[in-house]
Amino acid sequence: EVPKDVREQMQVRLDSGDTATVTKIHADGSVELDANHPLAGKALSFDIELVGFKEEASGGSGVEMVGWSGQTVHIAGGLSNSPVSQQFRSPTWPTSWPYSARDFRRRDESDDGDFYGEPRLVTHIDEG
Repeated sequence: EVPKDVREQMQVRLDSGDTATVTKIHADGSVELDANHPLAGKALSFDIELVGFKEEASGGSGVEMVGWSGQTVHIAGGLSNSPVSQQFRSPTWPTSWPYSARDFRRRDESDDGDFYGEPRLVTHIDEG
């Protein structure tokens, strides 16, 4: 049952915290909602001011850096003038591996099968 004060075109908050617009109230007490962003489907125009350019790294995209054991590594998308690139111009590397097995221990050392044994609703970071 729709509350008496609900009207068409009214913004309502859903249990999820999202907002929706009431598009139609039916005689049986049900409603149709539009949960699209208010700008969905609209043409947007922007006025911008171009303030400068960043030069592409010489030799095309990316940058060559000195990596572990002095080997050259190509970093696609790297910028030669970034603070990280500047740091790697004269790197100092430890003479031996600085970590122990203890450094890689997990907070929860229980069997992974315990965790993955139950179905879970998950959202992957690469899905949006």
